[in-house]
Amino acid sequence: MKILIITPKRLGECLIITPCIRFLKKHVTQLHINIITTSYLATEVFIYNNNIDTIILEPNIQELQQLSKIKYDHILFLNQFDKYLLNYLPFKLFPKDYDTCLSELKMIAKHKSLYALNICQDFLQQKYNCITIIKITDIMYDLGLLGHNTMYLLFQNYDIKYKKDSVIVMHLGCHSLSKFKHKFYNKLLKRINKNERAYKLNNFIKLAKRLLKYNPSIKFLIIGSKNEKLLANKFCKEISQAINLVNKLDIISTFKLFNFINLYIGNDTGITHLALASTAKVVALYLNKHIVKTGACIYRHCEAKTAILHGDKLKNIKISQVYQSCIRLLNEDSNY
Repeated sequence: MKILIITPKRLGECLIITPCIRFLKKHVTQLHINIITTSYLATEVFIYNNNIDTIILEPNIQELQQLSKIKYDHILFLNQFDKYLLNYLPFKLFPKDYDTCLSELKMIAKHKSLYALNICQDFLQQKYNCITIIKITDIMYDLGLLGHNTMYLLFQNYDIKYKKDSVIVMHLGCHSLSKFKHKFYNKLLKRINKNERAYKLNNFIKLAKRLLKYNPSIKFLIIGSKNEKLLANKFCKEISQAINLVNKLDIISTFKLFNFINLYIGNDTGITHLALASTAKVVALYLNKHIVKTGACIYRHCEAKTAILHGDKLKNIKISQVYQSCIRLLNEDSNY
């Protein structure tokens, strides 16, 4: 039995459906799962997933025509942001009858990862007469089995002593900022101040200075996309212990890095979802209106290594709140 899954472009949305692929394969082991990825970013999320047989990156018309010759039993959409894919994928290239499990934009009070798993539950029951129960472990993100060898080299290159130095990773931007090209810092600063999903850069800088007073040996690693480079440059000018890794790590390397650090701090972004999928301690900043659907997964809420702070606007979250959450999590480490 073959199924084709169409994935979204954004990192966070891709991470949200990784449990679904594992869930489908777990309950119907004979499934052959192929996926279409609509960006290189999405491909990085799935490339080490052992439950996937084939990854097809951004197929053109000719490649879609070849796909139409494969007898897929089902074509699945598992994400609320997949509506745009209806235009991307010309269904007429799939002449045989097939079932789509399209998650419509229903405004329900449920985390997106759990909503997608519910779709899989219904799909397995309807098509394979398979009754399933979703467990806490089923909700965990899945990037496959990854080694850590390259991280030792990264730490060595930047003179970071593993398990001796305290390492905090910060992601300063958010989705809309990462997609916006900035030529001038002042324009970027205005955009941040207007963006309700962005924590002010000055807040990050003040937070870092307070943390350094608490522990002067902290090293900050700043990550993000190339369009967030101005943010990182400004931060690194103010914080001498900061290392600028913006646009230097791919998704897999970033995920590996998270398993080596003492703490991650960031806004509601795909990178924060990636941190939540790792073993890292996480301080995540969310808007009240997004906390249910895209907040830390259920299994993360049960863990002492996660602090979720939220408000009507991120800039309204006090630095003292973030600082106290950081100290609480850091105090669990032997370094402190």
